[in-house]
Parts: sequence; C-alpha cells; structure tokens
Amino acid sequence: MKKTDIKTLSDVQKFLNGIPYINCGGCGYSAYAIYLWLKKTNFEKIDKVKFVYLYSEVDYFYKTNEAFIKGERTNSTSSSHIMINLAGRKNNTKLIDSSPNGVDLSISKYIDECEFTVTKRHNDIDESILRNSLKFGCWNSMFEKKYIKKIERILDIKFNI
Repeated sequence: MKKTDIKTLSDVQKFLNGIPYINCGGCGYSAYAIYLWLKKTNFEKIDKVKFVYLYSEVDYFYKTNEAFIKGERTNSTSSSHIMINLAGRKNNTKLIDSSPNGVDLSISKYIDECEFTVTKRHNDIDESILRNSLKFGCWNSMFEKKYIKKIERILDIKFNI
C-alpha cells in the first residue's frame, strides 16, 4: 500500500491490519497510529478520543497501570490489547483497532492473531499514558518494531517516542 492509497479511516485500518502481528505486540502502535492519523486529518471529535486498555485477567499489567493512573508509579506498561474509543463514552463496546470489520466487545472475546477473554479494562487512557506505555511497556515480541518506520512513512505521521 502506498501513501496515496490512504484516504479514509477504513484505509488506515486495512493497511495496519496487513502488518504481521499488529495485534500481538503492535496494538499500541496501531491505536496510536490511528489517533495520529485522525488528528492529522482534523477529525472533529479528536478531543473525545480515548484509548482503552483491555486485560485478560487482573494481573501484573493491570495492577501496574492502575497504580500509574493513580500516580503511584512512574511508568505504565502494556495490556492484553489496546483499542480506541472514538465516542469517548465509558464502557462503550464498539471500539476500533486495525480490524477493518470492527470488534464488538460485548461478546467479551477478542479473536485475531491473539485470543483472550476480556475481564478488565481501563477506559480513559489519554495520549500521554499510551506514549509512556509504548516507551516502557512489556510488549509481545511477535510484532517486529522494524514496521514502525513503515507505519510512519505510509500514514505520514511521527510517533516521536
């Protein structure tokens, strides 16, 4: 896919979904790429966009991020999956990621390259928390970071992390 092929959010999702293991270690970058692309294209509700961290269990990652949100830790970490809530409503089940067909979390099971049952979530994650997670988190190594430059080039964005 070329830069000139990207005209809609659906195009962005299709491009990201074609990157190997984007949802197994690259979902944070995918969510951030979608956000930066929307911001670049002057998405009218960009101030309402929130990131949603999903967890398969109450584990180290959930507890670490909970402590970070409360100001009890310096750095956040990863989660089982990260998606975007364009509406900004709490407990919204219609969230987006790189999947062009969408994912309905009301069924509580996300299936893609990685599979898990959603048991916990953080709903109101802002850009600064996501950036911190991308910098310091423990992400699945199946996603190869060499694709980050390709994402930046094709979507004409900069992560600056």
